[in-house]
Amino acid sequence: MDDLNEQDIQYFPLDFDSLQKGDSIAPDRLERLTNRKRGTDGYNLAVLALRERIVRECKDRGKHFTVALVKGSLRILTDEEAALYNVRTFRAGFRRSGKSLRRLSKVNTAALSDQQKADHERNLIVFGKMLQAARSARAAIAATPHQRTTPGLPGPVGETKSE
Repeated sequence: MDDLNEQDIQYFPLDFDSLQKGDSIAPDRLERLTNRKRGTDGYNLAVLALRERIVRECKDRGKHFTVALVKGSLRILTDEEAALYNVRTFRAGFRRSGKSLRRLSKVNTAALSDQQKADHERNLIVFGKMLQAARSARAAIAATPHQRTTPGLPGPVGETKSE
C-alpha cells in the first residue's frame, strides 16, 4: 500500500462554497481528485480523507453536512437522509462498543504487569458502567409515556365523564 499524504489529494477543483445538500461526487471524479485508481486501499483512504476535508471546510463556512459514501459516490446527504444515516451509524457505534467491551473482558491478564492489570480492570469497570448507563437511559426514555401538552377537545354537550 502506498503512503497517503493529504498533499496528494487535489482539493482545488472542489468549490466548497457551492456544495449543497443533495450534491454527489461521482467515482470518476473522485479518481481524478485523489490521483488513485478505484478499488485500491490508497483510493479508499483518500476518499475518506476527502470526505473529512469536505466536512471540515464546510463546517468552517457554517454549513453542517453529513457526507457519506453511497454506491461509490461521495454524497452530501439531505436532512431527511442524514436523519436516517446518523441514527444507523450511532447504533452501529453502540454495537461496536459492546463488542469491544466483550473482547476487553476476554483479555488474559496473566501476562500484564500490576499497573497494566489495574488499568485494565479500571477500564472494564468504567466502560461497563458507561454502556450500562446508556442502556438504562434508553430503557427509561422508552418507558416514559407521552404527556399531552395541549388540551383535548371537549366531549359532547350534556354528557359527564364517568370515573
